[in-house]
Amino acid sequence: VMHVSLERSIDGQVRGVARLRTKDKALTTVLRERLIKFE
Repeated sequence: VMHVSLERSIDGQVRGVARLRTKDKALTTVLRERLIKFE
């Protein structure tokens, strides 16, 4: 039981990291677009 719950928590962490990375990518693209507009 512990092994299964551990695997689930690891899977959740991986998904969380993936979400953060996609959010970071979205933020960087928005910042780049704003910088281009300012130039």
